[in-house]
Amino acid sequence: MNNDYNLNLTTELQHGISVDDIKGLQVLVLPENFNSAYDKESLIEASDSLNMSKIFKEEGIKCANSFDLGLDVPALERRGSDIWLGQIFILDNVALPIIINVLTAFIQNKISKKSKTKTNLEPEGKVHLELKMHKNGNINKLSYNGDSKTLVKVLQNLKNDD
Repeated sequence: MNNDYNLNLTTELQHGISVDDIKGLQVLVLPENFNSAYDKESLIEASDSLNMSKIFKEEGIKCANSFDLGLDVPALERRGSDIWLGQIFILDNVALPIIINVLTAFIQNKISKKSKTKTNLEPEGKVHLELKMHKNGNINKLSYNGDSKTLVKVLQNLKNDD
């Protein structure tokens, strides 16, 4: 990693996580309030985030979640139709296409399952995600709270831009 990358990562990481802790990783799946929480005790990890990190690992992506990084964060299971993915921090742009493919498949699968059990009276669920990527010496962020179809299009465009 170059020094600029280390500097940018240092400003993004907190809660006792260092650049050395994430060396060799391709993606981090972090609690949804990672950058706004003042202390480790106030972090919130959505169960969808934990599932997403397991799938990344199953697909051979070098991934770490809060538990892997030594943070003791309680998991919050929400019962609504929304998908809460927390913060996904892509560290390795070489792995971007496969990370995007896995993320897209996860979202489409979750929406498909929920639409089969949904009644016409229930509102369409939203996807909540903060995606971070290192590009051109900067940390680019995408905060998204909206419908799954639009997010899938945005993710595909990100993959195609590289």
